[in-house]
Amino acid sequence: VDTTPPRRGDPLAQTFYVDASVYPYGVFLDSIDLFFRARDDEGLPVTVQIRPTDNATPHANYWYPESVVTKYPEEINVSETPSVESVPTKTNFKFYSPVFLEPGMHAVVVLTDSPDYVVWSAEKGGVTQDNRFVGVNPYVGTLYKSQNAMEYVPLVNEDLMFVMNRCSFSTNQASFVLETPVQSTSYNMDKFRVL
Repeated sequence: VDTTPPRRGDPLAQTFYVDASVYPYGVFLDSIDLFFRARDDEGLPVTVQIRPTDNATPHANYWYPESVVTKYPEEINVSETPSVESVPTKTNFKFYSPVFLEPGMHAVVVLTDSPDYVVWSAEKGGVTQDNRFVGVNPYVGTLYKSQNAMEYVPLVNEDLMFVMNRCSFSTNQASFVLETPVQSTSYNMDKFRVL
């Protein structure tokens, strides 16, 4: 089954769950892979965001700033036979910096002004491109189409095809020095952003 992301005002969204029993301290996401069946021919981009949820639906007007990634048609891979193992069939949206997600429900949102982008999804009870029966929903989440970027309509038997790429950090300690023209001050920190 294929799904066309609605125009920018009406995004397509897939909720997903960060399991507290597996990741009690949350996760840092490096990127997300999406699978496209078609792309725009006029040069219009597609944007991906990670959003929190509000009552299990994607938040209407808040997203994690570091999660916003935009790609143009020439950067989008398309395939009639998508595969999570095959690099040419997926498009990687790498985040500006790792996106921290606490345990709980979140959403990946796909926005575009073009009606030509088509992303892959699977419908429970349907058959995949390689003739495999879809017997269960693979995620603890729901695929949503938006009516006016505020009201999300759930497609309970359908899920977006995507792969979340989690960060893996080294436990080795590192140190470095940041110098400013003012006075030298020492800080301990877990995360910082240089603009």
